[in-house]
Amino acid sequence: MSNIISRKVEVSSLYIAEITGKDHKHVLRDIKTQLDQIYGENGASKFEATYTHPQNKQEYKCYKLPKTEALLVVSGYDANIRFKIIKRLEELEQNLKQQQSIPNPKNFTMQAIAQMANSFIEMEQNLTQNFTNGINEVKDDLQELKDTSALDSVGCHRYIKTVHAKVEELVHRFPNVSKGSLYAQIHGAVKEKYEVASYKDLPKYKLDEVLKTVNEIQVSIKVA
Repeated sequence: MSNIISRKVEVSSLYIAEITGKDHKHVLRDIKTQLDQIYGENGASKFEATYTHPQNKQEYKCYKLPKTEALLVVSGYDANIRFKIIKRLEELEQNLKQQQSIPNPKNFTMQAIAQMANSFIEMEQNLTQNFTNGINEVKDDLQELKDTSALDSVGCHRYIKTVHAKVEELVHRFPNVSKGSLYAQIHGAVKEKYEVASYKDLPKYKLDEVLKTVNEIQVSIKVA
């Protein structure tokens, strides 16, 4: 289709042949006849162009007609064909207007180019910063999730083992104190300090601190 419609507001004889269902050679004949009548002998030649055949890659003659000439050529065709040509010309004109509304880089001053470059740099920096902030937020969320997770089975085993070792140490020092009382006082002190209902609710990331607390709890334990 790239050979049928040009980038200007022009209609190719190939396009006319396509929508009319005529052989291209007959459309070429119609165009030459009508334009030669208007512009004189060989008047159609100034609208001549070439296209490359998609199969054999050879170049063949065609016409590319501006709006006025295109409407003139199809004036003798039926209303449906004229309507299609008119709609196509309107589409091409609209596309051309949109293209013309885009600033031409050749008209940019150095100051304008510098401002655009700074805008792109600032935009890139903002995108980079936003991406970095997003990554940090994800890391914070993961850390928060990690911080709020309770002891797993391994953590609970380490805690119980440390408490048991501490009770055995205190029993050796205070043989008249029951183990049950020591366990209760150690668990109570830990739950009070970390504000949990059970040692199983202790935050996993604070396990090392908790074990240190258990080992140092002798300084405040109340011996019955």
